[in-house]
Amino acid sequence: MISLSAAMLVGGYLRLHDISVYGLWSDEAFSLGVSDPGNTIYEVFTKTVSDVHPAFYQLLLWLVYNAFGAGEWVGRYLSFAFGVLLIPASFVLGRMLFDVRTGLIVAWLTAVNYFLIGYSRETRSYELLALLTVCSFIAFIYVVRTSSWRALSVYTAFAAMLINTHYFGFLPVLCQGLLLLYFFRVSGFDRGRVLKLFSCMAILCVSLIPTARYILINASRKGLWIPEPAQDFYTGLFSVFFGSQLLAFVFAAAVVVGGVSLSRQKDKADVLGLLCAWCSIALVLPYVRSMFSHALLTERNMIVVLPAVLVLVAYALSLLQSWLAGFFLAFFILSFSVVPVFHGYAAWPPFAASQMQDVVRVMVEKKPAFPVYASDDDVAIAFTALFKLDGYLLTVANLQVLEHDLGSDDPPAQFLLMATLGSNELSEAFLSKYKIVLTEQVKIGDSQIQTFKLQAPR
Repeated sequence: MISLSAAMLVGGYLRLHDISVYGLWSDEAFSLGVSDPGNTIYEVFTKTVSDVHPAFYQLLLWLVYNAFGAGEWVGRYLSFAFGVLLIPASFVLGRMLFDVRTGLIVAWLTAVNYFLIGYSRETRSYELLALLTVCSFIAFIYVVRTSSWRALSVYTAFAAMLINTHYFGFLPVLCQGLLLLYFFRVSGFDRGRVLKLFSCMAILCVSLIPTARYILINASRKGLWIPEPAQDFYTGLFSVFFGSQLLAFVFAAAVVVGGVSLSRQKDKADVLGLLCAWCSIALVLPYVRSMFSHALLTERNMIVVLPAVLVLVAYALSLLQSWLAGFFLAFFILSFSVVPVFHGYAAWPPFAASQMQDVVRVMVEKKPAFPVYASDDDVAIAFTALFKLDGYLLTVANLQVLEHDLGSDDPPAQFLLMATLGSNELSEAFLSKYKIVLTEQVKIGDSQIQTFKLQAPR
C-alpha cells in the first residue's frame, strides 16, 4: 500500500535524523561492552542476567556485532531496524482488530511517535520490546481465531523472545494467557486446545530455565536506583509518550472517545476487552509492585503499553467523517510529534545527551599512569567499552576490585575514579576507612574523572 510505504519512509527518515549526533550514554555503552564480539556467548549471557534483564537482546546484538563489527552506531542501526519494522506490525495489529483504515492510521501514529523514534536511536532493548509486544498480540489473535498448531507455534516463538528480552515482557504474555483462558472458556474447551495451551506454557517455561535463578535473585533485589512512582506518574507518562502536554491531552481525549464508542458495539466487545486487559495489566501490576515492594516503574519500561494506546487513538480518529477535519487534525499531530525530533531530542525527557565519550577522550589524551576504577559494575563495563571504541585498551575495574586493591599490602598511592549520571559516589565512610582524599575533579556534562590519593603511605 502506498500509504503504509510512505509511513515507513517517513518513520525511517525521522529515526535516522541525528542518529549519530549524540554520543553513547552509559546504558548504551554497557550494551556495547556486554555484547563485545570478543566475549563468548556464555559471557554475554552471564553479564546481562547478572545486571538486571534477560539476555535475548544482548545475544542478538552480539550476533550483529560479530557480523558487522562493534562500531559506535551499529547497535543504534539495529534499533532503527526494529523501529521501522514496528510500523507495518502496528498496521497489521490495527487491521486485525478493526479495519484497514485504522491500521493505516496507527501505522502513521507509530511512524511519527516521539517516544518510539527516540528508542529507535538507542542501543538498548526497548524498541525490540515494543516490536515483540505487537508481534505477540498479532500471533495471539491468530491463535484465538484459528486454534491451529501453526498459529500457536508462531505465538510461542514471539512470546519466548518477548519474555527473554525484558522482564516487562512478562506483562503482555500474562495478559495473553488470561485472555486465552477466557476465550477458550467462552468457545468451549476440548482436549486439543488444552494440549496446545500446555505445550505453549511448557516451551515458555523451558526457555526461562537458564534465567530462572537470576529471575528469583532480581525479584528480591532491594535498593535499585528507580524511585517510588509519584502520584502523577501516569499523567506525566502521557506527556513523555507524545513529547507534548497538548498532544497528550488530545490523545487522552481520543482514548476516551474510542473506548466509549467500542463499549456501544456488541461485536467489538472482545476487542475492547483485549485492549483494556493489555493496558490494565501493564499499568496496574508494576504500580502495585512499586508501591508495596520495590520500584519498577520508569517511562521506558512502559513502552509495552504504548502500542495499545496508539491503536485505541487510531480507532477514535478513524471515526471522523469530515475529510477537512481529519486533514487538519493530522497536520496538528504531525507538527507536535516531529518538533522534538528536529529541535534536538536530547533536550526532551526522557532522552538526554551524555558526555561519557568526551571524558574518555580526555583520559586517552592524558594516557593515565594510575589504575582506573568505577564505583558501579555496569559503569565500569561501559567505560571499558568506550575506551576500546577509541582504540585505547584500558580496563576500568569495579568497586570490588578497588576495595581489594586498597586493602592489599601494596595499595595504589593514587588512582582515578570515573563516573557518569547515576553512578554512586564514594561515601565518606569509604574514604575514611581507606584513608584516601579527593585531589582533583574534571567534570564534563554528566560525566567526570576524580583523582584520589592515600593520605599517608602505609
